[in-house]
Amino acid sequence: GGGATSSDTLDSSATRGTRRRSLTMSKPVDYSKFDKVGDSDDEVAPPPRPPPSEELPSYTAPSYDDPRAQIEKLKADKRAARVAREAAEAAAGPVEGTAEKEVVVSVEAEAQAAAVAELELTGPLAMLVKAEGVKADIVSGVAGIEADLSTAQDEPIELGRVTALNGLIGKLQSLVDQISIGDLDEEARDAARTRRKALNAYVEDAMPVVAGLRSKVIAANK
Repeated sequence: GGGATSSDTLDSSATRGTRRRSLTMSKPVDYSKFDKVGDSDDEVAPPPRPPPSEELPSYTAPSYDDPRAQIEKLKADKRAARVAREAAEAAAGPVEGTAEKEVVVSVEAEAQAAAVAELELTGPLAMLVKAEGVKADIVSGVAGIEADLSTAQDEPIELGRVTALNGLIGKLQSLVDQISIGDLDEEARDAARTRRKALNAYVEDAMPVVAGLRSKVIAANK
């Protein structure tokens, strides 16, 4: 006959909750709202894939100009332009100042050739050339004195000319003694040896000739 306790209230709530869950779980599931096999949506098949040959368009590689061909074309164009320019200049005649330029170029070429020749005449070859020049002076001096002796002279022949020839002979002998051909290559060494031998032979021949000239000049001047 007394009031409901808290434990009775909890039991009553638990009983109602259990009843509701039983009713919900025992309710049958209606599958009519789901699609059935054979529905119109399932019958629509995806379109067939095209054959592999039609799947992608054929690929055509882009064409690029060969850079080497372009370079050759540029070179050919430059050559053609140069030929045309030279032909036009030839048809127009010489340009003012061209002759002067050609003269300058010629002089420069000669100077370069002389420089090259001077470089080649170094060492024993230079000594040979110098010695042969002294020999030429002796030959010229001897010929001049003999010519004067062969003709009547109003004035006496200078004896100093003979003394100068003796000095040239001594100079020639000294130059020949200084020529060393050991550093030359075989071909140049053989040629230099022949020239040096000829100079030595000339020195031996020139000394008595000049000595004879001294006696002749003294006799002619009396």
